[in-house]
Amino acid sequence: MTIKLIATDMDGTFLREDKTYDKERFNQIAEQLREKNIVGVIASGNSFDHISKPFDDVCQDWLYFAGDNGNHIVKQGESIHVLAIAQHIVEKVVTLAESFEGCYALLSTTKTAYTYETISDEALMHFLKYNMEIIKIKTLSDIPADEEVVKIAIMSKRSLEENKQIALTIREQYNVSSATSGDMWIDVYHKDGGKGAGIRFIQEKYGIKKEECIAFGDNLNDLPMMKEVKYSVAMENADNELKKVCRYEIGTNEEQAVQNILEQFVANGDISFLQNKEN
Repeated sequence: MTIKLIATDMDGTFLREDKTYDKERFNQIAEQLREKNIVGVIASGNSFDHISKPFDDVCQDWLYFAGDNGNHIVKQGESIHVLAIAQHIVEKVVTLAESFEGCYALLSTTKTAYTYETISDEALMHFLKYNMEIIKIKTLSDIPADEEVVKIAIMSKRSLEENKQIALTIREQYNVSSATSGDMWIDVYHKDGGKGAGIRFIQEKYGIKKEECIAFGDNLNDLPMMKEVKYSVAMENADNELKKVCRYEIGTNEEQAVQNILEQFVANGDISFLQNKEN
């Protein structure tokens, strides 16, 4: 089957731990994929401004950026899909999250990010690693009316298992989607949202079938995306729960395993070589 859509997560998947990647090498791969009319998607829990920044103009022109876990999709600088969380739910989720000691919430809109004035300096520094701008607010009503919250990012210094339990509690109490994203992050978004919904939006736009898609990821916020593609690929460094769902497992992000696979695909013209990497 021909591949018509390629989607990849960023942190822990496409990027090394120092947030770099082989740019020149990827630019060459991207040019060949573009010539084949293959759709490229960057699907990340982070915002558009953050996930688009590492790419050159040519790649930015080709790629879809499904930021905030696919709930805000941008193509060539234009927002083409937004799925927001109702304000009353945002308020309840933030209240619950911050009732846990050491947990802080960041609210991502289609324009910028907000957090409460009570945030600790340490938490703010962590948030600033993934956001170009953060505005402090006293109450939720301080966010302009024309900005909708598309994702709540909760920073938690608790164990991964404890964070998974917090995510479960939020899902059950407020009818939203939530998942861990790395060891110290919990992402919350619309119940019908997520990376999977973002991939479906793009599939429907082009009439692309599930069997014509491949996706790469490492964390549980990638799980919905994996359910929308035939070729679901987990990194060697991925969460074990994600590995159980994915059909294939490749090397680590440090090895630039995603680019290795894409180079082989370009050279071979099909994805059959993945068979020797089946779980």
